[in-house]
Amino acid sequence: MGSEAVANTRCGDLITYVREVEIGFGVPSELPTFVATDSLSHERVLNKMANAGRSKAFLKQYIIMQQRAAAGICIVGHVPDEHMPADFLTKWVSKKKLLASLRYATNSAAFVPSGRVVNTA
Repeated sequence: MGSEAVANTRCGDLITYVREVEIGFGVPSELPTFVATDSLSHERVLNKMANAGRSKAFLKQYIIMQQRAAAGICIVGHVPDEHMPADFLTKWVSKKKLLASLRYATNSAAFVPSGRVVNTA
């Protein structure tokens, strides 16, 4: 749970920065950015559906993300393990899930091979 709090806070930092860039370009986001987590306890504490319990040592991470959610910058939601493509980076997964995660991470399903080579000379 603590690792999720640190990762989500860093993700929130990046989201806040990107949203400021969007404002600078004149195309601000109207809806909060969705931040996925596969830690149900993390999501419940963050969205004030459960108490912090033993997480008092890193409660600051939760306060920061709760403030961002209240400001409409981002919203954190739970994504079950079977739909979390990043799991292969942190734990052993089945071959089926590994291949699906790699397809997602590399966007290889959208790859269109070119049948010809263009000469740029």
